[in-house]
Amino acid sequence: MACPYFRPETPIADWPFPPRAPLGQPYDGICSAAGSRPPASTVRECCNFGYVRGRCPSFPEDARADAHRFTAWESNGGLRVVWVVERDYQPVEYGEFEWRPDADPPRGAAPVEILIQGCAFARWAWRRARDEARR
Repeated sequence: MACPYFRPETPIADWPFPPRAPLGQPYDGICSAAGSRPPASTVRECCNFGYVRGRCPSFPEDARADAHRFTAWESNGGLRVVWVVERDYQPVEYGEFEWRPDADPPRGAAPVEILIQGCAFARWAWRRARDEARR
């Protein structure tokens, strides 16, 4: 469950044993609430994991969501990505979109933060599925 204000950009390469991350792997990126790149410690402790109300100085107190959650499965040569917006560990909104490795943007309506995070998750899930198929 990534922070709803986090815009992942690139996977974090210098984390030797990263924890399991909600977007599949930890990312570096931008905080859309602050409009800037957070310090590395904030990215590692907050942005990638969500539920940071009261812990992150950039997280808006009146935010309608605490985190975004994703899951995906293969469908029509791509992935069907299901997303859930959570607050207090309860769903407040959900939807889905279709992601294909050869198409941009994904098909389906979703808020921009959901699409950015969901596509990062989908790219990771797609690579992971391909890697497992080769084993």
